[in-house]
Amino acid sequence: MSTHPHGMTSPRPTRLRRAPGGLPSARWLACLGLFATLGAANPAHAQADAATALIEQGNYWQSQGRVDLAEESWRKLLSVNPQSADAMYGMAQVELSRGNAEPARSWIARLRAAAPNDPRLSRLQQQAQNPGQGSLLQRARAAARAGRAAEAVQLYRDQFDNRPPPEALALEYYQTLSSTPQGADEGRRGIEQLAREYPENASYKLALAQLRTYSESTRREGIRALVELSKQPTVGAAARASWRQALIWLDARAPDIPLYREFLANNQNDTAVAARLEALESGRTTAASGPGVPLGEGYRALERGDPATAEQRFQQALRAKADDSEALGGLGLVRLRQERFAEAQQYLEQAARGGNTKWNSALQSATYWNLVNQARAAQGRNDLRNAQALLERAVRIDGREPVGQVALADLRAAAGELPQAEQGYRRVLESKPSDGQALRGLIAVLGRQGRADEALELSRRLTPEQAAQLGGLRDIQVEQARAKAKQQADAGDAAGAQRTLEDAMLAAPDSPWVRLDLANIYRRQGLVAEARGVMEGLLMSQPDMPDALFASALLASETGDAAAGIQYLERIPAGSRTREMAALQRRLWAQSQAQRAQALARQGQVDAARQLLGQAEASLSSDMPSEIFGQLAGAYADIGDAPRALAMSRQLLARTPTPTVANRLLYASVLLKTRQDIELSAVLRQLASTSMTSSQRADFDALRIAYALRQTDALREAGNLEAAYNAMAPVLAEQPDDPKALAALARLYSAARDESQALALYQRVLQRSPTDLDTLLAAAASASAQRNHSDAESYVMAALKQAPDESRVLTAAGRVYRNAGDSRKAEQYLRAAVEADSRLAAGGSPGAPGVPGGLPPANPFAGMTGGAASTALPVPAGAGGNPFAQARMCSRWPMRRRPPRARTRSPIPCSTRPIPPRPRTRVIRARRRGPRARSPRPMPRAAAPRAPPRRPRTRAPPRARPTRPRPRPTSRRRCSSTRWPARSRWRRSTRRRRRPAIRRPTCRAAACCRCRARVRRRPTSAGTRRRAPSRRPIRPRRNCASSRPRARSPSPRAPCSATARARPA
Repeated sequence: MSTHPHGMTSPRPTRLRRAPGGLPSARWLACLGLFATLGAANPAHAQADAATALIEQGNYWQSQGRVDLAEESWRKLLSVNPQSADAMYGMAQVELSRGNAEPARSWIARLRAAAPNDPRLSRLQQQAQNPGQGSLLQRARAAARAGRAAEAVQLYRDQFDNRPPPEALALEYYQTLSSTPQGADEGRRGIEQLAREYPENASYKLALAQLRTYSESTRREGIRALVELSKQPTVGAAARASWRQALIWLDARAPDIPLYREFLANNQNDTAVAARLEALESGRTTAASGPGVPLGEGYRALERGDPATAEQRFQQALRAKADDSEALGGLGLVRLRQERFAEAQQYLEQAARGGNTKWNSALQSATYWNLVNQARAAQGRNDLRNAQALLERAVRIDGREPVGQVALADLRAAAGELPQAEQGYRRVLESKPSDGQALRGLIAVLGRQGRADEALELSRRLTPEQAAQLGGLRDIQVEQARAKAKQQADAGDAAGAQRTLEDAMLAAPDSPWVRLDLANIYRRQGLVAEARGVMEGLLMSQPDMPDALFASALLASETGDAAAGIQYLERIPAGSRTREMAALQRRLWAQSQAQRAQALARQGQVDAARQLLGQAEASLSSDMPSEIFGQLAGAYADIGDAPRALAMSRQLLARTPTPTVANRLLYASVLLKTRQDIELSAVLRQLASTSMTSSQRADFDALRIAYALRQTDALREAGNLEAAYNAMAPVLAEQPDDPKALAALARLYSAARDESQALALYQRVLQRSPTDLDTLLAAAASASAQRNHSDAESYVMAALKQAPDESRVLTAAGRVYRNAGDSRKAEQYLRAAVEADSRLAAGGSPGAPGVPGGLPPANPFAGMTGGAASTALPVPAGAGGNPFAQARMCSRWPMRRRPPRARTRSPIPCSTRPIPPRPRTRVIRARRRGPRARSPRPMPRAAAPRAPPRRPRTRAPPRARPTRPRPRPTSRRRCSSTRWPARSRWRRSTRRRRRPAIRRPTCRAAACCRCRARVRRRPTSAGTRRRAPSRRPIRPRRNCASSRPRARSPSPRAPCSATARARPA
């Protein structure tokens, strides 16, 4: 399933489970959605009990030797009925076949507790005493190869539970049975029945003809059947080889001469048959004597089905003549009968040396089956590329044998090569229309290609037993719902996919893969808590279900909770862990190490973080998967070790001559983190014209947008809001509702000190993702900046509900309470944030097209910082211009909004009201020196004496303060107590030291702007109360009469002498 069938992608959504000796288990399930309509075509099957169907399915796969698929069926049955004796017996058989004694005894104990009188318990107990013998089927075949036919027959019967053998094993069972004295007639009748029931199957006819050649009384009848079969393309080669061998075994007389002549008519180079014909024509007897006696006895023993005696006789002949081709060929036939194909190939190659072509057919068969076995072994090691190459060689050797063609088609279907897989299945069905595996595989491929009508027509050819092997009606409906939900999700209908999966979960509440698909939809919507709740609902009822634990670990991997994912996997028994589970555990462990390293780096322990990543890299070995390799490279980039991150990512690309798209995407992500913009732009341009899957295209788009938004943030941090908005405008036009783009736009408004617009954007994002941590924290900061402490507290509380132990959330809570004036709570949360980082460090859990024509060209930040337009997104391939051309960055001077002017509305409306202009503020700070004096009414300007013009003074520009607006310079006023013009304000200097008040000269005149304080009065309208004068100590001028130190007057209203002299009488 979306073990991942990467159907809804699951790992069961996107990964296929494979067994060492067989085909992907999910290939049957890919076509199940096409059988939902079979209820009308087969009502009886539609009404079948689900438990009965699972029992039949488990027994079938167990009889076929596919213990992995049998285990899956038994576990499904246990999820339906935890007390099922059949499921417990089947699981015990599975563990015994794997040689796992302890798990097998555990299942036997459970079976004894549930059904103490079950007759199968004694048989299981005997098998548990010697679990290393493997499955019953393997033991039966081993006994047959060793010549213990009677023992093999009994093991076969135990495997079939004393029921008729299944179709796939019927032929080998009846062949083994016919080689025993007691079962010879029954075996012959079984093969004859197979040939009658399946007249189109030439393999059954060939087996019957070969069986008849083993007996002297029926050998001539068998030879005549082989003559006819040799003309058929499917079994012609095998029939000619058996025909030749029968002629050698035949106690020939003169009437048999036509049989030899007919064979030599098409095989003139066969010297052995020619010699027999020459002896017959000359009247000589064909009795063997001397050294040929062991050879004859060996062939007769092989005819009787006694390969052990045959091997002894052929070895005896080889001791007499080491290069005897007949003896070497006989040993090759013995090894073929024993299915030891590699040794058979070696013996037959030696026998065929010197141009002896009589062994070519047997050699071809041995080589074919040896390649098929090697391919199965490679498939068991998950070396699919080598397995496919071996199967292609086998098919070239014998293209008529269906086993290799079906296996090759299965591999191609699993790799996504659907047209080639379809051709392989159809070739098999042309020669063997009743081949169930080829038929089911073709139906699956047609279903994946969307050709439902053809698949449904083929499905009518399935027998009820074959359809039952695909699962019950409920499983069919569930798989159909998952396929429909995937199509809806790919079409952008997330709500429809959610409804479909919710209905499927109600129909099959114990299906972990339906729950995983639904949880992934919730996760993509930002509903992480709801996604976890979906999976926890199944674990509450079935806490030990391996598939449920695996699916929960997959969800934890997607949400970044590596520690929880590892805990889920550790709850799965070691004997039940699959290769996919082990790979996921390694990936989660690497992710947890990366998170620990990032926590250490945040605490300033960069060397410890680098050492931790180095140890993880050494522990995972050099052949780690590309995904883990990319995780570690990204972690090095996160802790600031860009050289190591780049080195690892380039080493990943160098693994293959032609890097895959997935590896190039990982390399691009590392370039993004390490800010290698030039190389990143080139990689993105190359990837833009590369063919990708839908998931890879989504990753590419995410990288491209992340690069554009990072450029936006960089321009914003430099103070160039105009260029920052221009950089993100293509993203807003392409995806106007993208949460990351809206959050970046909100940060722009925050930088422009328009927190109301920023908060409106954050609220818009939270409407779609109400539990998104980043948005909640940003909204809390924006509300706190507006002094809206209640909303800020609600946002930060919602974030704490999602991640109560995450350091950044705790830090944000501390800042909110600090801004609200609650120092006690602020200190508590900040201390908790430090402790959270300490726990994590200790290992605890915790590019693009231009703006379309429909987008208004207005920039809401135009004119604020004086920056020019900038393009941060790389232009598409073929477009001109420098993708990294950036506007001039303005200085870090405090930004001041200009008066409002007519412009078009923002392309992203955040509220219905217009953006109000920010009022101009004047910040005047005064140092208090004693009691505040009340200023008398100022003297008219005309009464003040005029002073000579003064050369303007030059001074350095004030230091930039980004957090405070720059006050406008005011007009100069004349001081009533001096002849020199007074400056409007005294520049506040950080170098000025505070002096004791007693050492400073004072002035008793409150209106003197050069001695004591400066009076600034705003123009007021009639009836408006005047604002109290602000006072600012300034340096007295030298010519002021009050600049000399003098005793403070007891009356603060007494004027200084200079003022008294200047005032008219």
